[in-house]
Amino acid sequence: MKAVESLNKKMHDVIKKCSGKQVILYGYGKSGLFMEWLCSHVYGKQFALVIDDKKVIPGANIHRKIILDYVDPEETVILVSFRKERMTENDMSQMTAYGYEEGKNLFYLKDMIIPDTLGLYSFLEHECGTDFLKRVDQSEFDYESPDATACGASRERSLLDMCQMPGIFNGKVLDFGCGKGAAIAIMKMAGIKEVDGVEQSHMLAEIAMDNMKKLGEDMVAIFNEDATEFTDLLDMYDTFYLYDPFRGETFKKVIKNIEESVRRKDRKVTIVYANPWLHREVEAGGVFKLVKQISTEFFLNIVNVYENE
Repeated sequence: MKAVESLNKKMHDVIKKCSGKQVILYGYGKSGLFMEWLCSHVYGKQFALVIDDKKVIPGANIHRKIILDYVDPEETVILVSFRKERMTENDMSQMTAYGYEEGKNLFYLKDMIIPDTLGLYSFLEHECGTDFLKRVDQSEFDYESPDATACGASRERSLLDMCQMPGIFNGKVLDFGCGKGAAIAIMKMAGIKEVDGVEQSHMLAEIAMDNMKKLGEDMVAIFNEDATEFTDLLDMYDTFYLYDPFRGETFKKVIKNIEESVRRKDRKVTIVYANPWLHREVEAGGVFKLVKQISTEFFLNIVNVYENE
């Protein structure tokens, strides 16, 4: 994926500026949180300190700027996660007094990567013109279903972490209720080779197909079908991903269809269920059993992983 190459290039430019120095992250909002995760989980770089003059997060080791009294600016690089315009004259004066100069040992990440809130989806939207982040409520769908839930993007950090865990996404993957294809994009970024999606909304399926085209992922299939009627091709897949796309009878029917697929074609099948409101329904048929529960940033804080017995 060209977007991954672009992100890698930008991040390597950032890392190069930090070579041989201890690195401090300044700003712990959404962009700062994302950069801390990206640097540690993807690029293997840890921040020596995190500075934020306003944030108070229980359990997080966040310092105020005064900590710079104890840091040698000749051995340190500060990466700022917010826009330069948010730096007040007082902030700039303090940074100068501490020995930090823009372009030398102080850099603005939004100038180096993207000007928007830093994140994988926002990066893809900026670089490729995709449409992932805007939520679509059920009232905006072009079909009616009492079981449908709103269309929102899967939590990018949690999903990418899961993609890198062994035994979660096995073989060929199908995303039920894929919406705009956000989860598929993250899986492809993570190196999962075969991922397709099912989406009943024609509007959302069209957006998903357009997003895949913009990402250069022409081999991804987006099936514009009712999930309960998507049965003939189930035997092709080994892992089924559900980000709480629907509930009620629709969910029950989809699980039964997967069970029938396992009976037709005996194989190891994994169900990855984010926000598992209907956990009992997955196990009710006696085919699938909960084998792993992953702590995540999803709304219910957990993702359940099931396998057939």
